[in-house]
Parts: sequence; C-alpha cells; structure tokens
Amino acid sequence: MNAFIAKRDFDPLVDVDALAVSLRAITERRMPQTFAASTISMLAKPHQRVFVWNELATVSVRAHDLALSNASGARLPEGRLDLGPLSDYATFFLAYERVFEGMRMSEPFQSALKRYVDYLSSVPGPMRSRDTTPLDFVERSLFGRLMTCEGWYLRYWEEHGVPPGTIAPRDQGMMMSPVAPRRGQDVFASDLAAKYGY
Repeated sequence: MNAFIAKRDFDPLVDVDALAVSLRAITERRMPQTFAASTISMLAKPHQRVFVWNELATVSVRAHDLALSNASGARLPEGRLDLGPLSDYATFFLAYERVFEGMRMSEPFQSALKRYVDYLSSVPGPMRSRDTTPLDFVERSLFGRLMTCEGWYLRYWEEHGVPPGTIAPRDQGMMMSPVAPRRGQDVFASDLAAKYGY
C-alpha cells in the first residue's frame, strides 16, 4: 500500500486493474477485487481522477449509455436491461466519465453538490479541506453515491417487475445504517440525507 500511495505515474486505466489483481491473490475466495482497488485508489490519490467501481453503479452507467445513445432522449428500451456489471475497469471508467461530465454541471447536481459541500464544511474531518480533498474529489464522491442509489433502484424495478419510479418498501440490499421504523416511502431519501448530507 505504501508503494502504491507513493507511485507518481499513477494511471487509473491501468493501475486500478493491476491493484485488483494483486488484492485478488490475497483474498480467501480469489474473487475480483475491483471495488476495493478503485476505492483504495480514489482515497490514496484524491487529486487523480478515479471513479469507484461497484456493480450497482455499472447498472446506472449502462442505463445512461442507453439513454444517451437513444435519439429520442432518455427513454429506455423495452425488455430487460443488461444488468451484468462492467467488470473491466477501463471500460467502466470511460463510460462513467461520459455520464459524469454530462451531468456534473446540471442544476440539480450543482444544487446537491452545494448542500453536500456545506455539510462537509460543518463537520470535522479531511473532507473539509480543499487542499487535501479537491472539489473534483467531492464531486466524484457525491456522484458515485447517487449512481449507486440509482443503480439499485433500476435493478429493483427490473427484478420486481414494478413500474419505474415505484418506491421500494424498505432500503433492502443498500447496506444503510439502521433506521427508525417509518413509512416505506420515507426510508430511502431521508436516510440518504442523514448519512450524506444532501
């Protein structure tokens, strides 16, 4: 890890996959470790453009790619989405970056970012300083959470055969912190707001 952090010629399109292979070799089940490798890379290299790979984010990336390539705008095709993850990090990175660049200057994202930055400024920790944690890192951090949540809902709608926009009865599968019992439609958004400050 020390050698990785000290690496000066870091290239996310190469080095994240290389780290994932190294981590895979030391895990009990020898499973792909792209999530761990991309998370470590993002935290170790906050000034480098790294996006955290996770399976739910890849679902969202695929949906956005379909929408962007559809001449009519944001309509998803009939039938099932290909929900398989983009396991190749370079492919994921390039697709994710297109979506990120297309959305980061939008008014809704900028509004959410302002609330998130205001929240980070009000609590102790390294995320307060723009020297150690540049704004680009904060943007990528927030966007990653939003993409993960969106991917979870896309998968939920698809796997449960419910119309898009349906609110899940609870935050199943999202690994959120425990929340007090409340109406099902309140759990997801309010727990996110409490946890991430937007």
